[in-house]
Amino acid sequence: MKNLAERVLAQLPSYVPDLAAMVGGPKRTIAARSSGAPDDLQRAIVFVGITVGIGFLLQAPTLPPETDFITAAAAMAAFKVIAILAFSGVVWGAYRAVGGRGDYLRTLTAYIYVVSPLYLALVVLSLIAHGLVRAYDPELGLSLRANPLHFMQHPDAFAAFQAEAPALALANSIVNFASSLVLIGWFILCLGAFRALHGVSRRRSAIAGFLVIVLWWPFSAVILFLSIGMFGRFAPPLS
Repeated sequence: MKNLAERVLAQLPSYVPDLAAMVGGPKRTIAARSSGAPDDLQRAIVFVGITVGIGFLLQAPTLPPETDFITAAAAMAAFKVIAILAFSGVVWGAYRAVGGRGDYLRTLTAYIYVVSPLYLALVVLSLIAHGLVRAYDPELGLSLRANPLHFMQHPDAFAAFQAEAPALALANSIVNFASSLVLIGWFILCLGAFRALHGVSRRRSAIAGFLVIVLWWPFSAVILFLSIGMFGRFAPPLS
């Protein structure tokens, strides 16, 4: 973990301005960095690598004592590579289906820039949400960390949370709702970059975006069972 922290810290001076540019102007920045230049994909891989490294370091204190950080990080990194390659193919296929002309590698590059800030934001929000639960009951927080569906499967646990710590429960619900808004809002903001890359109209881009959302559900089911197969639990040690 020390080596990972040192590598991440060494890259922060160049990473932070790139992240700020992405957040400040996602459509413009993504389009510029997936223009087809020879080093575009390499730069995107470095960017997502640092982002994931930061996410892993933020989550490291939440790992169970028996979990080896290096093993968990390596397994999750491999899992993320598979997920990124697969779902960027879904995005590419959706845009090609509506007449898009962009190639897969440029779509992959753009997708990496789309998901990197989103991943970091969702990790932070997830940690806040779990922190609110753990402030109420540390054991419940650990159960929720291991199984994100815990409250759905045990509604009485959430009812007790609401009754005994209403302010924390409300804050938890707000943070979880904010995560959904961030996910949807960021995707909509970034659609313009894919539209420019594939050279399609706004209407065709909207159709492609709708296809991506529809295809996300079967894709997420496949990814869930892949995760269970790899990690043996609903939520892997690291997100």
